[in-house]
Amino acid sequence: MAKNLVGKISARSVGVDVKTARLEAQECYTIIGFVDGIEEGLHPTNGEWTKLKGNFEATNSKTGEVFVSSSAFLPTIVNELVAAVIKQGGSVRFAYRIGTRPVETPTGYEYTVSELIEAAPVDVIEEIRVAAGLSSLQIEAPKKPTKVK
Repeated sequence: MAKNLVGKISARSVGVDVKTARLEAQECYTIIGFVDGIEEGLHPTNGEWTKLKGNFEATNSKTGEVFVSSSAFLPTIVNELVAAVIKQGGSVRFAYRIGTRPVETPTGYEYTVSELIEAAPVDVIEEIRVAAGLSSLQIEAPKKPTKVK
């Protein structure tokens, strides 16, 4: 199946129908990604937001459609966890299954998140070094010439 390029990955951009989210629990999409930056802002009616920057791929659980983007918004609880690592100067790799379930709130639903791999800081340079077989490379400093008397 072809990948759909989208401006950002969010529940709406991957086809989540919040009308059905109010009726029954459902699995919505799976998202995998690598985050190496964030962008923060303030929406006039929705308040503060944090956009994750990096490389992301999401798959709609019902249709199988695949979406890719360099920006993503995750449900608040995991978005904040990932952003906190980035603010400390790191990069993060993650994989989540996102769903919804009905609840008695003004929206009528809440997001559910299942961690498929542990979201963890990543040292990309070290990964490249290992992949290239350079992780154990030890370069010795040049030896000082000895004086001949």
